[in-house]
Amino acid sequence: MKRPHDDLEDNPTDIPAKRVKLPVDGPTTGEQHSQSPVATRKDEEFWFDDGTITLIAGDVEFRVYRGVLIEQSEVFRDLFSLAQPEIAEDNSPESEVRPYHPVLRLDDSPYALRHVLRACMPVKDRSFFRAQTPSFEAIRACIYLGDKYQMTRLHDAALEFLEEHFTMNFEEWDKLESWVPAGWEHHEAIGVVNIARSRSYRTILPTALLACATLGGSLVQGFVREDGEKETLSARDLELCFEAKERLLCATLSSKLLVLNPILTQDRYLRSSCRCVQDNRGLLAGVAKKIASGMAQSDPFAPFAELFDGETSDICSSCERSLRKRDEVERERLWANLPKLLGIEDVPGWGERHADRRIIPEEDK
Repeated sequence: MKRPHDDLEDNPTDIPAKRVKLPVDGPTTGEQHSQSPVATRKDEEFWFDDGTITLIAGDVEFRVYRGVLIEQSEVFRDLFSLAQPEIAEDNSPESEVRPYHPVLRLDDSPYALRHVLRACMPVKDRSFFRAQTPSFEAIRACIYLGDKYQMTRLHDAALEFLEEHFTMNFEEWDKLESWVPAGWEHHEAIGVVNIARSRSYRTILPTALLACATLGGSLVQGFVREDGEKETLSARDLELCFEAKERLLCATLSSKLLVLNPILTQDRYLRSSCRCVQDNRGLLAGVAKKIASGMAQSDPFAPFAELFDGETSDICSSCERSLRKRDEVERERLWANLPKLLGIEDVPGWGERHADRRIIPEEDK
């Protein structure tokens, strides 16, 4: 089952048993501000004495190499052509050192810009995303600023990272150990939902919303990003999450009881030749109680072996194999219906492999 990375201190009873705001990075073109200049400070990480341009974001100055950014962004190429020389006051000792250094003021968060510089300054490929697990803040910055400045390689690498975790593929998603990428906080799934909404990334929305639906109190509270801005779900997405909790509970309860149903009905199942499951009413009662009491707080895709651990000791090996097979099919069918259960529009290609899965009785194989 998926395990959360955080929120254990906020409200431990609300945590699964297992496993926007966008003004600073928004889709605007970089422009020189006509406002009065504010006091600035040099960035400790990106200040190269031999740099060829100074970028000012907020109250932070970044001295970097214009050629590296121009190579990755035509937008930066155009902006740099508009950069004004920085002329120190005549009585300033710096007037002899950098009298005509080009300066460009950006309307981005210095935190976001720093993440982008970390990704693109050292290399020209995607190794930044392969050599380490990027933080939510880094991915967010690369998505928004990569789009804003048309840094296609950077943007696509960040989106690919999100798609690998918030995937459409059930088999790949089922292998993941937590709701969010390693090193992330569980509540940062809220930010992923906002990214998906603002950029119409439909394929990552279902699992991001599912992760949000399993949050405790922080679902409503949201969280504060490193730039001081608060990240919260929209009122509509909050409503979807609360509504989805009930739908997921009902769907999971139905799915697990179908797995345990010893009588295979309609065109899907045949009557079992073994009566051990049928006679074990205590098993059904115990499992039903476990589902009803805790499933709303746990992973709706938890496999049979984990959810019912210790409950199947009286079942013969043949029936247990049958239960596991039924569980596999029902989990896949639940996955195919996930967008509908979450109350969002269909995602093209979602769950197509699993929508019509059926259990094939042993007699028909």
